[in-house]
Amino acid sequence: MFISLISIWLISSISFVFSDIIVRDLHRQFPSYVRIKSVESSFGQDLPSSGLIGFLLRGDPLDGCSHVQKAPTRCSHDPHWFILFKRSPKCSFSQKVLAATKGNYSGAIIFNDRSDRIFGMEGDPNLDSIPAVFIGVTDGEKLLRDYVHQEDLHTYLAIYPDETLHWSIYILLASMPFGICFLLFLMKFLYNHLQRVSSCLPRRALKKLPIIRFNPERDAYDACCICLEDFKTNDRLRVLPCHHAYHTGCIDPWLLNKRGICPQCRTKVFNNGHGEDEDSDTGDMSFIGPSPIVTIANSEAGLLSQLFLRTSHVWSLGNNLRNWRSTDRNASTSQLINGQQNTRSD
Repeated sequence: MFISLISIWLISSISFVFSDIIVRDLHRQFPSYVRIKSVESSFGQDLPSSGLIGFLLRGDPLDGCSHVQKAPTRCSHDPHWFILFKRSPKCSFSQKVLAATKGNYSGAIIFNDRSDRIFGMEGDPNLDSIPAVFIGVTDGEKLLRDYVHQEDLHTYLAIYPDETLHWSIYILLASMPFGICFLLFLMKFLYNHLQRVSSCLPRRALKKLPIIRFNPERDAYDACCICLEDFKTNDRLRVLPCHHAYHTGCIDPWLLNKRGICPQCRTKVFNNGHGEDEDSDTGDMSFIGPSPIVTIANSEAGLLSQLFLRTSHVWSLGNNLRNWRSTDRNASTSQLINGQQNTRSD
């Protein structure tokens, strides 16, 4: 959870976007390409998705804190013009980029004057200025030394927005499993809490359970199975509907905070004072009245047994009737044969 919160804070607090500067040097025998990592400014226009291609000019002055030279005039299909500035405490990034905008440049490149560390340049978000990127001091000095535009050199610069995933996206993806685990843990905790609350006995139902003062001559109880202590005279005992008795200080927290069942026989305790059996892992169950499922099963079994008995009775009646008819037919046949024989003898 802590890592997820830190990741979300980093993603929300750091909003800079990386970009690439591709230098194409054509004045050599074989064209060479140099890739420079940069970061877009948080103000001004964004780099177009197709990028910008053009020539690089050195800022004059290099810090860009005052009026700079104008960019050469270009037509719509001509390469763009970029200007290179050096970071300086004399003026802000916004002032440098605004000076380049007034000089009709298409983009500004500002390099760090202290280290190769790059970061997002902060400024007025409402400033309508050209795109600007920030690079390290080593790359800035290399551009200043080797790739500033000259008449006899043909060196192009292409500035593209970085289409690869930002590192904050990787942090977000890495923190997602922790967030999912936290949500699962929270859901499990809530589920267990609801299960425990639903299975506990309400306090108003607890008050309806009788409390007696133990009398060894009258009561047959021996000991409390929770604290394993023998009952003493005048001890306050809570008697459950299953006729098991406990010390009130032992059974009340169990019923209110653990489960609303008897710890000994696992019988549920209800508001009306009746118990209902509950399955237990130990297999020790006490039944006080059948459950609806058992009742339905018994009723269905009774109907089936009655139907079977009636069917058997009808079947037996049919067999008796067939036997009677067969016997009667045999008797009639015998009488007929005997009569015929007597007639012949006469």
